[in-house]
Amino acid sequence: MSVDFVGTRTFATLSAVCARVLAVALAAAPLPATAAPPAPTDDTPPPDPDDPNVRFERAESLYRAGRYEEAIEVLEGLLREYPEPILYFNLGRAHESSGRIEDAITAYERYLQADPDAPDTSSVRDRISRLEDRRQPHAPVPRPPTPAPPPPAPRPIVAPWVLAGIGGAGLAVGVTFAGLSRARSSDARDAPDQVTAASEHDAARRHAVAANVAFGVGGALLVAGLSWGIAKVVTRRRQRSSATSSRPRR
Repeated sequence: MSVDFVGTRTFATLSAVCARVLAVALAAAPLPATAAPPAPTDDTPPPDPDDPNVRFERAESLYRAGRYEEAIEVLEGLLREYPEPILYFNLGRAHESSGRIEDAITAYERYLQADPDAPDTSSVRDRISRLEDRRQPHAPVPRPPTPAPPPPAPRPIVAPWVLAGIGGAGLAVGVTFAGLSRARSSDARDAPDQVTAASEHDAARRHAVAANVAFGVGGALLVAGLSWGIAKVVTRRRQRSSATSSRPRR
């Protein structure tokens, strides 16, 4: 099937219709008594704008010029007077070219109804089927998946170092108490009497106990903090190395 206007069959069909109309009009008119031959003239009469062939030629020209709306208007006017099947086909082509899918399908269906034995029936049905596929709503385009948010920035390692700092402070306190204990022991040796010496020895022992406790607790906290902090640093470095190696290379 041609995808353009069909012109030859239309001209022949409309010419036949006009001939029949003209024959009926002449048969009904009274014969004149005398008929004078027309005077010779060299002027070609202008085309009759109401002539169906002239109107069809205008519709075809408008269609080929891409003025589909005007071509549709002319074809619909022709169909109101001459409901010829081929005009429905041309109307369908004009509607299809202008993007009016529903109107094009209707025009093609009317063409098939008006001329069920048309030689291009199969191809016209195929065209209708393709147009029906075009008017189906398109499936929504799936949106691309939302990229996963970047992992949160790792928190700074603070707690292990705070714990180690507390342990260091405990060691410093132990050093202080140890110094006080030695000082009291020296004072006990230089005491002028036994009572003063005993008092200084007691103070020296208390300071020594406090120093030992501070050394023990402070040392434990310092070791724990350092071990915890080092383990955190090593683990984080391994995680970063693993994440870097798992990224796709560009």
